[in-house]
Amino acid sequence: MSSSLLLRWTGSSSTALRRFAFAHSRTVARGFAANFSRDKPHVNIGTIGHVDHGKTTLTQAITKVLSEKGWSQAMTYEQIDKAPEEKARKITINTSHIEYETANRHYGHID
Repeated sequence: MSSSLLLRWTGSSSTALRRFAFAHSRTVARGFAANFSRDKPHVNIGTIGHVDHGKTTLTQAITKVLSEKGWSQAMTYEQIDKAPEEKARKITINTSHIEYETANRHYGHID
């Protein structure tokens, strides 16, 4: 799980809430594990950083460049940040799970 998500919750978070978020992220991540071909090594990537420092823009750029080579589906900012509050405030609140690959590896990217 992106630690930036937990850091955003620190103002009103509790230990129980953080435990729930961590447990939920592990369940979601395991669901993605069954969806890719295991013929390439798998690498998990998580983008972590301060608000408005370009984490989602980087994720969008990676999918665009790789889609030009046929290794990914290009994703727009709106596809990555789907929640209405995320669109209104133009910030990431919920994590997004994106998959792409290169010639040598398969990637699971958490933004």
